Amino acid sequence: MANSENTITTIFVNILRHMRDAWSVNEQITRPFLNATKKPDVIVTEPGRNPIVIEVKIDGDTPNLTGEIQAEAHFGMLLDPSVFEGLTYNTIENVLRVRMPARFRTMPQDKIESEMRRAEDIAYILLNKPEPDSETEPDQVLHWAHSGKQQPGRGMNGRKGLLQMPTLDVRCLSDEALANAEHIFHTLKHQRMLPFNEAKHDPVRHELDRLLLSEVLDITSEDAHTAMHRLRELLCAEPSIHGGKKSRCNLEKEWEKLKSVQYV
Repeated sequence: MANSENTITTIFVNILRHMRDAWSVNEQITRPFLNATKKPDVIVTEPGRNPIVIEVKIDGDTPNLTGEIQAEAHFGMLLDPSVFEGLTYNTIENVLRVRMPARFRTMPQDKIESEMRRAEDIAYILLNKPEPDSETEPDQVLHWAHSGKQQPGRGMNGRKGLLQMPTLDVRCLSDEALANAEHIFHTLKHQRMLPFNEAKHDPVRHELDRLLLSEVLDITSEDAHTAMHRLRELLCAEPSIHGGKKSRCNLEKEWEKLKSVQYV
């Protein structure tokens, strides 16, 4: 008999629970949202951090491999504080879609966890709304260069791709640079950014890039800052990033529209 999606999800949740002491990993909670009946596969909460909804699917079950439809159904929903204790934020702005390989369907149940821990073909995509991408341009370039691009405007990474992705080694930063990075985070963490494809005219993203270069990496050359601006322009002109989208995001209108939605 084939293993059910719920069985595979439970094994995945058991792995997640031991990965970080601070978070609470909740599976298939009945009525987790205020004024809504939807029940996602997994909800991860942690004091001081935004909650994350996780939807788990198995290869071959659905053509909607990006999970965009399921994600849109959860965005903006409010977690019920009587169900979740110690919440700092309760609005769902992040949905993680995990796609498991089809072989988990037919494996013996006692073998799935060990195989899941070492599998390199588990794929995922993190969808976010209304808060847009908050990474600097170099981070976005690295992500996009190593992503699969099955859909215009979206990049997907699997576990193997992440392991091969070059990143800034923060262990090499001085104590002063690390302190500056923390200060930048707290200064800008509540600022709302435009989507990545509109980075060239996003003043908040410009400021984040400027501070990263000057305050963290100690790069003060005017040429470097000019090059960063040119990089933003090139990225925004890349068809695989903008996906042919012509309209521009109005953050205030998006927020008002989100607040007006009545969930059932």
